[in-house]
Amino acid sequence: MKLKLFFILWVFAFIAHQDFNAQKQKNIAITLDDLPTLSHDVLDSTQQIKYFERILSVLENHNITATGFVVGKLVKPFNSFLIRKFVDKGHLVGNHTYSHFDFNGTSCANFQNDIEINDNLISSYYQNSPKYFRYPMLHRGDSKSKRDSIKNYLAENCFIIAPVTIDSDEFKYNIEFVTAFFNRDSIKMEEIGTQYLKHMIEKSQYFEDLGYKIESRNVNHILLLHMNLINSFFLDDLLSWYEFNNWNFISLEEALSDKIYKYEDKYFGNKGLSWLERIIYEN
Repeated sequence: MKLKLFFILWVFAFIAHQDFNAQKQKNIAITLDDLPTLSHDVLDSTQQIKYFERILSVLENHNITATGFVVGKLVKPFNSFLIRKFVDKGHLVGNHTYSHFDFNGTSCANFQNDIEINDNLISSYYQNSPKYFRYPMLHRGDSKSKRDSIKNYLAENCFIIAPVTIDSDEFKYNIEFVTAFFNRDSIKMEEIGTQYLKHMIEKSQYFEDLGYKIESRNVNHILLLHMNLINSFFLDDLLSWYEFNNWNFISLEEALSDKIYKYEDKYFGNKGLSWLERIIYEN
């Protein structure tokens, strides 16, 4: 499986995006949502632990300091130790709410309370690192008042919002991949994995170009991935593609030092948008 995918990956890298900008050094921070693990009512506890540890190994092999966003309701007796293991490897954790509420469908009070419950659960893992927060589904509020209310609450409580520039909805591939894995259909797994990698490369190039159009330079990007099964199989291929195409892995803190994250958020509504799309949005 790996050899064929690497061949496809390298060929695609050569035939796509061969412009001057692509040859320059670029920076990207790797972030993972939905820690510690997802079962999709299919994977047992052993399978979940194994895929988490595979991802952890891949990050180490690529010398990456990642930030993972914990959903409190996913923390169970069998997987809670994985968060400590993640932190002990030098990675950071952030708050992704306790219930993974869609902010579009709940009140500010409920959403705020859910953040606080999760904060109490994971605060021991912060150590001396910043308190990062990421909105589930990247939904920041379907009205201006809701958007601004939670934004102000987060600032007042010393949370740093972790935006995303490269948003790919890669979780959609994982759902189908988990089914193929359950059915032990290796051919289907390879097919989905190939589609996933092609999709991730296309999305990365799209948002790379968008950032360049906005700033006339390569901006520090933040990639949204999930701590899920498909990434345990194909994250190594994806990270290798980034390295092959002159991307440098940086921390979330380093990425946020880019002035592009100081721009005004112009969007409110029911969509989950990349930060780049939010700052250029026109109502």
